[in-house]
Amino acid sequence: HTFHVWQRALALIQFLVMHLSLRSGRCRKNLPLGGNSVTSDSGVKVHVALPNHASIGGETFWADQVGDSLYRLANVPFWAYGLNCRDVVRATPDSEGILTIDEVAEPSGHRTLRLMFSSDVGTEQQSELLGHILKPNTVTFERANDSLIAINIAPDADYHSVFDQLEAWADSDLLDFETCHQRVEGSFDDAP
Repeated sequence: HTFHVWQRALALIQFLVMHLSLRSGRCRKNLPLGGNSVTSDSGVKVHVALPNHASIGGETFWADQVGDSLYRLANVPFWAYGLNCRDVVRATPDSEGILTIDEVAEPSGHRTLRLMFSSDVGTEQQSELLGHILKPNTVTFERANDSLIAINIAPDADYHSVFDQLEAWADSDLLDFETCHQRVEGSFDDAP
């Protein structure tokens, strides 16, 4: 599947940036397109291991501590499945002291769609297309690079209209996309 080939290639780059940032104490920031991203000022990072994504190994999120070992995710996942922006997760320090997500304690109701634009669709055209589906505070996004985007859909947004529009664009070969529901029970990773 084309999306997964691109995703795995980009994952290597993401891993190197994320791994170096995590070890150096700097946070990974997703680059916004038009300033419509979800961010956090808290500085708390939580990590999820993704051993089946061999090139990245895991993903790190901004989060706000909301209780004892409980953290509300403040950004949209690019690689993990079964996690969404605003979910409250239980995270505990691993042997190296990195807060590691153990489970979703309270689902937020948000949904995530990941999309990869075709190489011939430039960022200006991407902005134009995304302008048709983005809605302040209900349909937002974060950008990993020039073609990979994660879309956050709030519970009160029209998920089906966003999905249908992305499907139409996929049928026109403008992009490829996937839902980010859990793939493997008890894991936030993709199937091996």
